[in-house]
Amino acid sequence: MKTFILLLALPVSSLCAQQEALDESFDSGVFPPVGWLEVNNGNSPGWTDSGDGAAFHDDYIGQNDNHLVSKELDLTSFTEAYLHLRHSSHWTAYRGYNIIEASLDGGLTFTTLRVVQTPNDFDNEPFNSNLSYYAGIANFRLAFRYVGDFGNEWSLEDVLVNDTPANSAPRWPNLPTAAISAEGLVEDFEGIAGIPPAHMAINRVDEGTRFADDSAWCNIGQLGASQFAFGNYSLEMGVDPSFPTQHYYSNALILKLDGSNSGKLWMEFDASNHGEEGNPDDGVFLSLDGLQWAAILNDWDGATGGFPNLGTWQRVRVQLTSYLADTSGEFYVAICEADNRPYGIYDGLAVDNIKVFSEPDLQAFGKGPGFPGTIGIDKCQPGSLVEVMYSKVGPGPTDTAYGLMDLSQPILSLGKHTADASGQVILSGQLPPWMAGTSVWVQAGMLWGDIAIVSNSLALHF
Repeated sequence: MKTFILLLALPVSSLCAQQEALDESFDSGVFPPVGWLEVNNGNSPGWTDSGDGAAFHDDYIGQNDNHLVSKELDLTSFTEAYLHLRHSSHWTAYRGYNIIEASLDGGLTFTTLRVVQTPNDFDNEPFNSNLSYYAGIANFRLAFRYVGDFGNEWSLEDVLVNDTPANSAPRWPNLPTAAISAEGLVEDFEGIAGIPPAHMAINRVDEGTRFADDSAWCNIGQLGASQFAFGNYSLEMGVDPSFPTQHYYSNALILKLDGSNSGKLWMEFDASNHGEEGNPDDGVFLSLDGLQWAAILNDWDGATGGFPNLGTWQRVRVQLTSYLADTSGEFYVAICEADNRPYGIYDGLAVDNIKVFSEPDLQAFGKGPGFPGTIGIDKCQPGSLVEVMYSKVGPGPTDTAYGLMDLSQPILSLGKHTADASGQVILSGQLPPWMAGTSVWVQAGMLWGDIAIVSNSLALHF
């Protein structure tokens, strides 16, 4: 198996919690949330609503010592309990104290649970703590204490208390149940009536907890007709267009492909960027097991040409076969995007016309000038047009209709040929005597619909 580069799985809460005492995402528009309270020493506004799904404490001037206290939690039926959240910190070098505490008397007195001591700034980091000492108690409250004078900024998101310890839960919980041949795959989402076939799976999750969340928007027709598509449907990823939130949600369409008997695999598709910002969940990823993912593209803005091309369709090509994963058998490809604002209004990404194909494989056989010779091109798409070209001058490169080729001008052609049902083109003939003592550079170009790609190149010395 080839080398595989890993993205660390987020240590988030389990996807199968049996009991849940608290689930607060700070996106209700009410702050503190219902049942919560703030204990503020009066030197600043203290804890506030960030406006994008977080509780936020700024680095105010003046000595701050402020608590944000959760509503009362009933843990009487819990035998174990765990806290899970995501938090961010800036200007961390100037931090006084960021402390997570417990209160059993409604927020009058507190006991320290954890002190945040990370040395560097961070964003959206998971935080987990074992609260099982308090399992069985009816009047438990969490408190988040900020202490500092012109110190750090601290924000909290997705505060969850349940009975499931943190683990390396799958980044994407839904995986396809069957594989489809990678070679020649075409998907325009028009013929599936919004129902994912067995080789396809949809994920709509909260970015932090990885729990399924209906506010995430990963639509192939099951949620309605697409706003932006070449036909009626495309892959749409973002936040539910009817959901006025700025909380982050993550989406993925995952394909399970079988690369057996394929060559070097590529994927090409059309993408329309509607203001998508960078996020670790953005891009195209490969996996052999559905748990560990390697990024082969992680910048949608760059891939679609940035601001000048917002809202327009741009062609994107990624190479699947590389040192990142062994694609000679079954593997997963995930097209992913995370966002915090409604799809198609301020944010989101549309993808359509997905195609997977092999790079043509060029080979040459023969004894040399004066003898029969054969050029064979394998791994072509059946019915595609294949042109074999050569140069007697050098290895280029030269930009052509098929892409950048390893041929110098003048470039000569052996004609265009149609690949047979097995994806092959074979040219045979007598090699002329004049080739003795010369070098010839050979390469082929394939045109499959609107897909153009070049083969490997050969340098033949006689």
